Amino acid sequence: MLDFLSKTPVARIHLFDDDLFLQHNAFRAPGAVPLAALAERRAKVDHFDRIYSALHRGVVPHRVRMGPATMRLLDNLDFVFLCSDDPTGKRQLVERLEDRGISFIDVGMGLQAGEHGLTGIVRTTASTPAMRDHVWDRSRIPMAADDGVDPYATNIQVVELNALNAALAIIRWKRLSGFYVDTKAEHFSTYAIDGNHITNGDQA
Repeated sequence: MLDFLSKTPVARIHLFDDDLFLQHNAFRAPGAVPLAALAERRAKVDHFDRIYSALHRGVVPHRVRMGPATMRLLDNLDFVFLCSDDPTGKRQLVERLEDRGISFIDVGMGLQAGEHGLTGIVRTTASTPAMRDHVWDRSRIPMAADDGVDPYATNIQVVELNALNAALAIIRWKRLSGFYVDTKAEHFSTYAIDGNHITNGDQA
């Protein structure tokens, strides 16, 4: 997602993450990473800042885990992308963003391993002042731990699905921003991997 955002004229791109840039997230990132870079064990936000500051002057890294003590850092942002595979901390984040009147997009995917391969759904959920209730009434953002087996948690390499998830989110944001025409005004969409179908819902 940062790769796409860095090629837009937004003033600032704030990055929030306390993770290190290691092999598991290198496989999910654009481009190739030399082994020497992984050996440095840099903070993930510092790694991406080093790369994308060459293209965009407004990249601002924050090596913090987003939680109750750090959510205030979001209060003055114009738009937020939530890109976390841990659903348990999302409730407070969503409530905070709604309370501050901030529009946001949450992305995610659910994968299942079957006899003939992987299947699943890539999800994009938008929340704006024009439409918030679907997040709660229709549970459009997972906010509780799932006890089921999740192939994604095993670091399975589905970089193309990560890229698709990011692209769909950026396109939705650009439609909300007036860059692209927005005739559907959907605030929830899913892409079904096995049938190559995109379904829209929750139209404002």
